[in-house]
Amino acid sequence: MSDIKFKEKDYAELLLKKGFISKNFGTEMKILAKYFKSLGKKPKEREKLLYKFCEKHIVDFSRVLYFKKINSALNYARKKENVLINIDQIEITKNELEVIDSLDVDHVQKKLCFTLFTLNKLYSTIHEIKYGDKNIEHFYGGNNKKYKELIDASHTSLTANKLHLIIGELASKGIVEIRNKGFIKLSFIYEIYPDNEVAVIINSFDDIGLYYDLYTGQPKVKRCSECKTPIKATSNRTKLCSACLVINREKQNRKKALKYYHKKKENLDFTI
Repeated sequence: MSDIKFKEKDYAELLLKKGFISKNFGTEMKILAKYFKSLGKKPKEREKLLYKFCEKHIVDFSRVLYFKKINSALNYARKKENVLINIDQIEITKNELEVIDSLDVDHVQKKLCFTLFTLNKLYSTIHEIKYGDKNIEHFYGGNNKKYKELIDASHTSLTANKLHLIIGELASKGIVEIRNKGFIKLSFIYEIYPDNEVAVIINSFDDIGLYYDLYTGQPKVKRCSECKTPIKATSNRTKLCSACLVINREKQNRKKALKYYHKKKENLDFTI
């Protein structure tokens, strides 16, 4: 899974800084069109900005070739419900955790339920942002992409077949209910009594399952020393998540380049 669909503002700002990030230009154009809309830009302004972006970041850009894709993104952003989504964090309360902890299943299954619960909160938040009301029904699934999203976000390394077997086991215990067309009803959520005592704050939606591992004190799981996202340590030297590791390397490379530049300049000055 990726944070893109939940943190579109952050992704749009990264696009403006670096250009197209993936090969899925259509999706990224839609995010940019919604971002320009969120800034209060009118349809004509959005069109100019999107074309300007494409001209800058697509080699040998042609308006004729990309007209349909750009027009589709602009029309998508015109719809009232298609607003920019940016969810900074999801809060999990003490009661919610207690219900998950009390389920008569093993750790991996509880971890899946925790991930299902968090994903349900994320999609319910998106529904509220788009339509202004809360989704009171708790379902998940519907296609293979959603099940892959569940596996990736849970950090369980399950195969699709194993995941479906586990869902069958959860259904036999009344924790979930299997419905038509690949949907499952998250029955255990209806047993949760709402409270306001926050126990876990999730702000990296690619790593949902690791938050549960951290909460339950699983070995080799700790927080990144920079961003505090939970990580699975491969050795005692592991301190940073993959994202912070890249940033840290870039900083080190810039320092080395700057040091080399100053040293070279000093040598030139000395020669002169």
